Amino acid sequence: MVNVSVGIYLGTMFSSVGVWENDQVTIIANDQGFHTTPSFVAFTDSEYLVGDVAKSQLATNPVNTIFDVKRLIGRKFSDPVVQEGIKHWLFKVLPDADDNPQIVVDFKGETKTFTPEDIASIILAEMKAMAEASLGSEVKNAVMAVPAYFDDSQRRAIKSAGALAGLNILRVISEPTAACIAYGLDMKPGDRYVLVFDLGGGTLDVSMIWIEEGIYEVMATGGDLHLGGDAIDDRLVDHFVAEIKDKLLTACERAKHTLSIATEASIEINSLVDGIDFRSTITRAHFEDLCSDLFLKMIEMMEKVLGDSKLSKSQVDGVVMVGGSTRIPKVQQLVTEFFDGKELLTTFKPDKVVVTALEFIRSIFSQDEPYICDLPMAVLSLGIETMGGVMSTLIHPYTDDQTDVVIRVYEGVRSLTHGNKLLGSFCLDGIPPMPRGVPQIAVTIDFDAKYTLTVSVFENLSGREGKWIIPFDSTRYNVEYVWRVEEEGEKYQADDDAEKQRIEATNALVAYAYNLRKFLNENEDAIDASIKSSLDNKLTLVESWLNHNEAATRDIIESEQLELKSFVRLAVDSANMLGNSQLVLDRIQSEDPSLPLLPPRISAPI
Repeated sequence: MVNVSVGIYLGTMFSSVGVWENDQVTIIANDQGFHTTPSFVAFTDSEYLVGDVAKSQLATNPVNTIFDVKRLIGRKFSDPVVQEGIKHWLFKVLPDADDNPQIVVDFKGETKTFTPEDIASIILAEMKAMAEASLGSEVKNAVMAVPAYFDDSQRRAIKSAGALAGLNILRVISEPTAACIAYGLDMKPGDRYVLVFDLGGGTLDVSMIWIEEGIYEVMATGGDLHLGGDAIDDRLVDHFVAEIKDKLLTACERAKHTLSIATEASIEINSLVDGIDFRSTITRAHFEDLCSDLFLKMIEMMEKVLGDSKLSKSQVDGVVMVGGSTRIPKVQQLVTEFFDGKELLTTFKPDKVVVTALEFIRSIFSQDEPYICDLPMAVLSLGIETMGGVMSTLIHPYTDDQTDVVIRVYEGVRSLTHGNKLLGSFCLDGIPPMPRGVPQIAVTIDFDAKYTLTVSVFENLSGREGKWIIPFDSTRYNVEYVWRVEEEGEKYQADDDAEKQRIEATNALVAYAYNLRKFLNENEDAIDASIKSSLDNKLTLVESWLNHNEAATRDIIESEQLELKSFVRLAVDSANMLGNSQLVLDRIQSEDPSLPLLPPRISAPI
């Protein structure tokens, strides 16, 4: 028996599997003849069910019918996405001792607990079995895709689910990258920007991809975990429920009046229950009007991704449509109009684009063809905390004679660290004692394909260096967290910018006063004693003012620094100095009197 490999797409609502045959991809049908299988697992007193038969249990066995496992996998129970889902799921989800979600069901007369990986593995095992039944060969290897925003924990969980299903997951790539590969966009010369619009059964994902010679980089991503085909279905359900409710309301009002004069009333609605069926119609125009706010959200998400990518519509070379819900004519119309008539890439059936690409990629692995590089994406800024709590972004020295420096690495979009997430604190020790401002600390953050951060710190003068690893955890980069952080960043941007400017003004005044006092002390022989005394007294007043006015505004702080500089200028103008004293005067009036190298000392008059 020949061992073959497959491409598997595990979707929020539907899954599919493909195989490379006769130089093309074949999407394998399930036993119902469908090329997509619902991502549902149901548990009964005698067996567990997968796919269409499991989904049919939703009405009669809701507490034991599991779906949305893609929203659970790789997340903590306390994750906002999980907590939001619990409000709507009828099956039970509880935390274990480590805050991992556990799914509780009744199975074969007993209460059983499953992890999200367990449930996902059942679906993947079904995909594996479908492929083996169709091919007559054992399937051991697979390539899978995940949303661009999936973090390392979620990707590892997908691989674990594959292992439980008896699969060796060769590669996990991002879904928008897979969509671009399916259309062969990497085969065209030069680099290009492609927007991938993925509207599936449960979610909307919009990504901007940069492609050049087999390299795929996700530049920006955005989406909505609750805007997909299901949301559109719910809108139609609400419409017909309202129609039924109106008719019931009229009938119940008549019954109320009847009961005022009789002890019994009957309700008859001919058009509601005609036999068993409820008959009604809806036009496409009415349908589009019902969903108009959902369509507007789709446009807003495309605008967000364009803005995050810093691209204009005209710079986008192609638009790929993915997901079964992109078949809706209004969706295609909106995307086409948004890009000023640009032709959409819709050659493949939208719900088969990803699995088509996955099996093509799998074939590349087996044939040792050129490597496809799917670059990771940092969806939030990474930086370090500098003086005053200001965030110094690195991806997109503080007391005299200190021998160590603490480096704090933050993640977030806020300009002040208190609004960002602390990823780690590291101490670089063993630095030779040096005055404030002299140590030159170089900090580098490397971000690899496994979403692991490597922080390297190097002190230029001493050569002292250190390196620390920040591993990925399940609370970082989940899409709800990222969007919440971005919303907070926009909400508080004006306040943060004002506070950052205030801190920077304070730092500038502190640095100027410190450097001036340092210069005066080191050059006291070259400066008239009365002038030095006058400047020393003024600096003491400034330092006292700083200690008692920590909440002063930027304008007031800058005014204080200007007043100090004016005082220095007047003192210099009245100076009585010898020799090349003008060099000293110029240095006193500079922004940083301690730098560059000081001139030779000048003898004071006797």
